[in-house]
Amino acid sequence: MRLLVAEDDPHLRDVLVRGLQGLAYAVDSTGDGSEALTLAVVYDYDVLVLDVLLPGKDGLTVCRELRARGLTVPILLLTSRDAVEDRIGGLDAGADDYLTKPFAFGELSARLRALLRRPVGVLPPVLTVADLEIDLKRLEARRGGELLPLTAREFTFLAYLARQAGRVVPRTELSEHVWDGNHDPAANVIDVYVSRLRRKLEGDGRSEPVWWRAPSRVAVAGEDARVAIDGVRLRREHFAVAAVRERQGIHETLREVRRAYLSVIPFILLLAIGAGYWLARRALGPVTTMSRQARRIGMASLHERLPVQNPHDELGALAGVMNELLARLDGGIAQQRRFVADASHELRTPVAILRAEAEVTLSQPSRSEGEYRNALDVMGLATNRLSRIVDDLFLLARVDGGQRMIESRPVYLDELLADVVRAITPVAAQRDVAITFGSPPATDDGPTCIGDAALLDRLFLNLLDNAVKHSPPGGRVQVSLHSDAAWHVVDVRDEGPGIPLEAQSLVFDRFFRVDTARTREASAARGSGSVRSTAPRSAPDATPQTSSGAGLGLAIARWIAEAHGGAVALHESSAQGSCFRVLLPAH
Repeated sequence: MRLLVAEDDPHLRDVLVRGLQGLAYAVDSTGDGSEALTLAVVYDYDVLVLDVLLPGKDGLTVCRELRARGLTVPILLLTSRDAVEDRIGGLDAGADDYLTKPFAFGELSARLRALLRRPVGVLPPVLTVADLEIDLKRLEARRGGELLPLTAREFTFLAYLARQAGRVVPRTELSEHVWDGNHDPAANVIDVYVSRLRRKLEGDGRSEPVWWRAPSRVAVAGEDARVAIDGVRLRREHFAVAAVRERQGIHETLREVRRAYLSVIPFILLLAIGAGYWLARRALGPVTTMSRQARRIGMASLHERLPVQNPHDELGALAGVMNELLARLDGGIAQQRRFVADASHELRTPVAILRAEAEVTLSQPSRSEGEYRNALDVMGLATNRLSRIVDDLFLLARVDGGQRMIESRPVYLDELLADVVRAITPVAAQRDVAITFGSPPATDDGPTCIGDAALLDRLFLNLLDNAVKHSPPGGRVQVSLHSDAAWHVVDVRDEGPGIPLEAQSLVFDRFFRVDTARTREASAARGSGSVRSTAPRSAPDATPQTSSGAGLGLAIARWIAEAHGGAVALHESSAQGSCFRVLLPAH
């Protein structure tokens, strides 16, 4: 069977591909929604496994477009969103199943087996053709009760032929369903496998050859009767069975249904008119209606409002004030829920990577040292990413609760910026990005401000990491510092593609990312986090801990600047690059 796995996280995608290939599936994979749509249209897959948050086109959009094109391939959505509304939306978009992260790999394989049974009806776990039995769960084939020594590819080949029994299967169809996209259907590999299967099935001639045919069905419509003909096999003999049914009974049934509709529909219309009149009478009591609505509104229904029939009278004014209060309360609760939901979503992907990598690694009795080291490397990167996201969330929680205190003391900005540039230089060198720092000439009373050195260090490290991350190879990041009587001004300029106009007002929001896949993949590739080491700056060549890739770096930078009485803003952005400007008061 041939599957398509569309997952934007490269580590989780690699784990899924290796695990599914170990179960004798032919697997193609991609990390882009648009490419997944193209592959699903061009190739005939048996099941699609789609992540919801895909770059290009999200998984729900891919589902809708496939169904609009008339494709009925089974679709399994794989996502971190586990709310009831999200599951309903995914299934209504055209998905056949919905699995939330983190998940057990065994559950994923069981759901795939269930989906593979659906296109041809509900199939038993064991396919039977004559004296040939194919166990789809145990991946075993027996003929006459004797186990056949089949390889994984031979078993997949034989199982697909059994499901298509009764018709000629073209060579191209076998190539698409049994092999992956790298197979050449013009090669003689299919002929070799057919020859192998014939030898293993026929054995020493102990039983007759397998009949690869299904009963033919013919429906003949006449004026008075309908005839159905089917073929059956009994005691190694083939027979034709014909059934005849008069059509007069069908016409009588249709007439009865028509009479029932004509008598019931008028009654339903009268009942609806009476109910509408009764509801209209009830709506004439505004005080009773407002009281009933106020009692009904709770934490789960803060979006509801009191009815305002006349905003110009006393009751209307009171209802308006209460609705404004409900709107402010609803906004605060919604913000809290979004924060919790976004935090949960960001934590689910590294947890899913850890769980899936462990299950796939332990699915075999033994592996090579290189495979174990590769698995531990993947799990180590996921653990670092998880811990740094947790650190960022903990910092923001303390900030929101007013528990983070600032340790203020004089700070030399030119020295602090020079240390930050030296710390981020190794990370920039890995991406072939140069960093330059221009500062005023050093003096005894250089640019100083009163603030927390550790927090200011983190502010500029987040900005520099963001600039390096979005600069192309061979690009340059420029850092400049100048001061006047009131402010110290720090500019961080990169040569990236710029920020779209519609996203410029959102870049400092928590969990916002202009390009989800790029940020996540870049972060995973470097094993980065969001909390910078608090080690003394006497060792600036140590690799810094940069942003976690969760969309929190700029939000933390804005809080640090505002906590020092300053500000950080997107000064300019175009196709030639972006510039972030930090203003700190000069005391």
